[in-house]
Amino acid sequence: MLRPAIKYKEEIAKACIELYYTDSMFYYNGGLGFGPIDILDHSDDGSRYQFAIVDKDEKLAGYISYTVDFYNSVAWCFGLVSFDPGNPLIASGVKDVINKIKKQHLHRIEFRCIGGNPVKRHYDSIINHYAKKFKGYYQIHHLKDVFKDENGDYHDEFIYELIFDN
Repeated sequence: MLRPAIKYKEEIAKACIELYYTDSMFYYNGGLGFGPIDILDHSDDGSRYQFAIVDKDEKLAGYISYTVDFYNSVAWCFGLVSFDPGNPLIASGVKDVINKIKKQHLHRIEFRCIGGNPVKRHYDSIINHYAKKFKGYYQIHHLKDVFKDENGDYHDEFIYELIFDN
């Protein structure tokens, strides 16, 4: 279930600390730095959406956020982190967010993934599924050697684009 992230701000901050210096944090922020996720107390223009993904007992499983550019009708700047890898609630949270975006009558979704991220295969199937479900168009752009990890290895970046046929 999705809940406002502000309600779980302290829990999310503590859970992030456990991810410092891990591949999960690298795949989340694309760099070697780390820090708490910046959960806004309010969004002046209503364009930033931040959710905790929780189970029926309100136990935190993950965090997902995105920004809406209402002028260009696009949802982008996604952030997703699982505090409980393999938990099916994460996929359920992603689906809930995509359905929420569709209900907002937005035209386009854009999100990114760093090569080597084990969830990339899930992103591939999600974008294919929703393109079919909503009779949309999708494309995956592949950029080479965009990010360098702590071992000096380069990782590609994949930019996912889903356009709804509204």
